[in-house]
Amino acid sequence: MNKHFGFLLLLCICGLPACWNAEEKAAIAKLKPTKDPIQEEIYAFRLKMRALYNNRRFAELEPVAAEIRRTKPLFGNGSWKIAQFYESFACRREEPESMWQLHDRIHQDWIAQFPTSITARVAYADFLREYAWHARGTGFADKVTKEGWQLFGERLDLARNTLVESRRLTDKDPFWWVVALGVALGQQWPKNEYDQLLEQAKAFEPKFWGYDTARASSLLPRWYGEPGDWEAYAKQAAARPDGLGAEIYARIVMSLHGYYDNVFR
Repeated sequence: MNKHFGFLLLLCICGLPACWNAEEKAAIAKLKPTKDPIQEEIYAFRLKMRALYNNRRFAELEPVAAEIRRTKPLFGNGSWKIAQFYESFACRREEPESMWQLHDRIHQDWIAQFPTSITARVAYADFLREYAWHARGTGFADKVTKEGWQLFGERLDLARNTLVESRRLTDKDPFWWVVALGVALGQQWPKNEYDQLLEQAKAFEPKFWGYDTARASSLLPRWYGEPGDWEAYAKQAAARPDGLGAEIYARIVMSLHGYYDNVFR
């Protein structure tokens, strides 16, 4: 990874530093936008996976996921290919209920055709987790309807059951813990149980940085943390001798900046 990765990611959040003079800013303004070849590669991969999923070509998705789990590839920007694989199937929250129901049927068809597939079950559990939040909405708790809370709980229970069932399968998948950590947060597991799940995840795949961004999110005051906790965790993660250094710090900030008007204040 480029040693300036952290600075570049933070620059995306902040915009141009105030210390840059008018001449420098004018020169930057003249730059022409161009396509990021790495991002284009990711888009192409995701579009291909989504097309296979939409057309229920599960027999073609299965070996792709198996090979990714075996080789653990990263894209040039450091994103894990296995994460991009599962995110290819996402249903946007603004989609109508009919589209969410269609996705539900596709996932159930996948499991029916490949009942021993870890891929199919992780994908379905991830969908159910998002489907739960679709029912709840993103507003404050006192604005959620009774039906919204009921569906939220039911769908998270289904997601958890799907994950539990998949533990009996031979194959294991690093994205399983990403989904499990999301379910645990939604179900408000006791902090010690969440911490145990995180330790299992990091023991399984220590370099998977999605676990660190999930841990940082869980340390927001709305969940398990107090003011300053996630920032302290970001510093701790960046200081690991065998870790990603400034890159993981930047990734954590990027993942949480949407909770603040200005994450640096």
